[in-house]
Amino acid sequence: LNGNTLEPVRVPSVERHRGADADDDASNEIVQQYRDALVPADKLVIRDGSFVTSSAKYNVWKKKYKFMWHSVMGVVIELENLLRSLRVAVAYVDGQSVVELAEEAAVDGVTPHNIQPERLLRCVDMTEEDRREVMNRLPGRRFAGPSGLLDAVVKIQ
Repeated sequence: LNGNTLEPVRVPSVERHRGADADDDASNEIVQQYRDALVPADKLVIRDGSFVTSSAKYNVWKKKYKFMWHSVMGVVIELENLLRSLRVAVAYVDGQSVVELAEEAAVDGVTPHNIQPERLLRCVDMTEEDRREVMNRLPGRRFAGPSGLLDAVVKIQ
């Protein structure tokens, strides 16, 4: 960790080969658990559009907010759907921000389905550069920004 930013930790990848046996599966699981353990305590992991629900952090978080889990789960589902649609492979999510968003939505009478994508993305820990890149993947935002008009003209041509 460097200040408030989360820097990725490089872990040698374990590739799956055709015909991989049980030892390879065990190795992959160990590497995945190691990667998950490196995530700060207040962050949850979304991998390939789904929260990693097998982690101890997720289970502690779920137990802590079980009294309002229905509201939290609505935000979780929308966040998973959004990150899956934006093709975000791995995201670190601030669990407290998700809870606060669920509370705000409940107070405002907004269903989780109607929460703006920009607001959902504020729960995800990422650099501003990554945030801009992801935001530009949102429908209707592809050609936003300083070079948007030029990008649109090039695409049309």
